[in-house]
Amino acid sequence: MAALAEETDNAEYKVLAYNRIATIDPFDSGPHGVLGRLAVERGDYDNAILEFRVGLATGPIDTVVAYTDLAEAYLLNRQTENAKREALLALELAPSYERAQELLLRAIQ
Repeated sequence: MAALAEETDNAEYKVLAYNRIATIDPFDSGPHGVLGRLAVERGDYDNAILEFRVGLATGPIDTVVAYTDLAEAYLLNRQTENAKREALLALELAPSYERAQELLLRAIQ
């Protein structure tokens, strides 16, 4: 279902497909990450933060990216202290990760 939704490039279909996957297997971090990114694309930062936090709690494959995604959502939602914290957590794991470095600099400014 998700593969078909990805082929259409329709955000509404993607949300529907990944919501169903997350409902069936709530402990799979992948769908939560996708739902978070889709929420960021449509400007729904509160929902993005929720999905990224759930994704982190379920043990993502790439924790650095998960922390950075959450930091970005916090920054876009004007929660700079939270954004700094998450960016720093990403940088503790991968000090040279440029995306986290850039987000931290944006949060500081």
